[in-house]
Amino acid sequence: MKIHRAEFSFSALLPLAIALLAPACLASNPDGSSKPDDQLAPLAFLAGHCWEGEFGNGHRDVQCYEWVYDGKFLRSDHHVIGTEPRYEGITWYSWDAQNNRIRFHYFTSLGAVSEGHLETTAEGFVVPEEHRDGEGKLTRIQTLFKQIDPLHYSAGSQIWSEDGWQPMHTAVYRRQDAPAADPQSDEFTTQR
Repeated sequence: MKIHRAEFSFSALLPLAIALLAPACLASNPDGSSKPDDQLAPLAFLAGHCWEGEFGNGHRDVQCYEWVYDGKFLRSDHHVIGTEPRYEGITWYSWDAQNNRIRFHYFTSLGAVSEGHLETTAEGFVVPEEHRDGEGKLTRIQTLFKQIDPLHYSAGSQIWSEDGWQPMHTAVYRRQDAPAADPQSDEFTTQR
């Protein structure tokens, strides 16, 4: 099955990864948990942990986050389990002082590159993204990224077509060191 980046958005989307360990000189602490720059603090709950979500088509996305360069950047390594060839990517989050927002750059194993930023909303973040595949084709994607509680977040992506925004996939990610929860349980839904 050939995997296209548009199938897995936002570091993916939302860029999701079994960690590829960065050289020891990159991480602030061995567990990736340093104090981030204040501008990146909204993403701090992700750092030092791996998160797993299911796309509903049998594919599982694993994303691992760590602070690099003393909290000036947040790095996410991810791969999608169940794809052949293996689909994976690396996302770098940083502060865009010119536009006063968090931005990201995403690089995939298929040679695609995405750039985007995070727009703060009452529900979380809207993440507009421009994705260019290995041949240079542009795809526009947007994701609603929302922290549910300290152990879960959701990412719901849409892709732009001539008919407007179309749903791609939605996944609820669970921190891998957290106990499994039933997303349909009262306890889980009241935390959303």
